[in-house]
Amino acid sequence: MDGHSIRLDIEDGNGITKGGRFRKTPVPLYFEKDILRMVGGKGPEERLVSVKEATVRKGVYVVCKKAGINQNGRGTHGFRHSYCRRRLQELLKEKGIYAEGKAMMDRIMNNRDVGRDADYGILTTQDQSVYMQLKEVIDQVHSEIGHGKDRWDLGERYLR
Repeated sequence: MDGHSIRLDIEDGNGITKGGRFRKTPVPLYFEKDILRMVGGKGPEERLVSVKEATVRKGVYVVCKKAGINQNGRGTHGFRHSYCRRRLQELLKEKGIYAEGKAMMDRIMNNRDVGRDADYGILTTQDQSVYMQLKEVIDQVHSEIGHGKDRWDLGERYLR
């Protein structure tokens, strides 16, 4: 832990991360105490939380059903979508372009909805600056969840 993020080195990530690839995901500082408590005294082969994957999926399904939330088969994958949207907001706020970034995202998604390139009609220097900053933020979010750069198709699913 470096005060801003946690790095877990996993040599064989199969079944742990998407495609078994390394991933670096920032963890908000307000989770620091809980993370340190969970990690404290554990060896490299020990689980942080001793819960089976199927148990978590079933628990999410049962809670959503009781709450009347229709999951349409998404299960725990929906947490990735929530993470992405929240992370996008955090990063846009950090860059000081929250309102402009949200407006630009709407423009880009409208362009894509009608079959245009993401950057169609983005002509002014100001718009181009916001577009590039937004693209950088989106690429960072996608990197954190194990996807590559320039994935507007994923932006449509995860960030809308």
